[in-house]
Amino acid sequence: MGAYQTKTASFGACSIGFVTERDSKAGVVTAGHCTEADPWDGGVTNVAFYQPTNANPDHKIGNEKIDPLFSALLHCPAGKTCRRSDAAFIEFDSGVSYQRGYIAKPDAIGSIEVASGDQLKVKHEGGRLSVGHTLYRFGRTTGYRSGTIDDTCENTNEGNNRMLLCQHLITIVSGSGDSGAPYYKLAGSNTDVRLYGTHVGYDPNSGSRVISPISGIYKDLGQSSNWRSCASPYTC
Repeated sequence: MGAYQTKTASFGACSIGFVTERDSKAGVVTAGHCTEADPWDGGVTNVAFYQPTNANPDHKIGNEKIDPLFSALLHCPAGKTCRRSDAAFIEFDSGVSYQRGYIAKPDAIGSIEVASGDQLKVKHEGGRLSVGHTLYRFGRTTGYRSGTIDDTCENTNEGNNRMLLCQHLITIVSGSGDSGAPYYKLAGSNTDVRLYGTHVGYDPNSGSRVISPISGIYKDLGQSSNWRSCASPYTC
């Protein structure tokens, strides 16, 4: 489920953003920079992912399938290469058990424990955000946290003349390993949520944390693909 730890053999632990199906192939979305050591340049390396750790070969869940290179996209500043998200799609191996559209339900603010009973279900995706809106994030390091949006659709520097276009900025606690974790808010019940995006990391220019919006994730990972990321019976 979303929010659980995932790991490669060569990179530190990160967080699963959400479980999805792309053109009927199931997998997870996590942070693109979790697929390779610094610097992250994008591009598919076919790295193997494990859950929760790579300590046991039986923990392998799949391999990196989609992770575009940075390139001179529309609206990319001169002299830069760009992407619209820090995200990669990890396609599941045959036989991996999964729950599409489910995110682990946190026990309490600040806790890394998963609550018993029904888990969170993605009912809606995306939507307009404004400065001051509150979002929630559940990651493997700092657990369940809330924060407020500082800015929307800002370009953020990734180093080496690379930029992420149109990211959201948020004031929220985070730590190493939260990369890829889902951002959401409740949508009409205590288990249904609206998914807004995934955690990127710290932006030194603004002092905020960065969210890759769900719209940018899908554009990077295959806008023409048929994505099914909501829990049954929801249809987004």
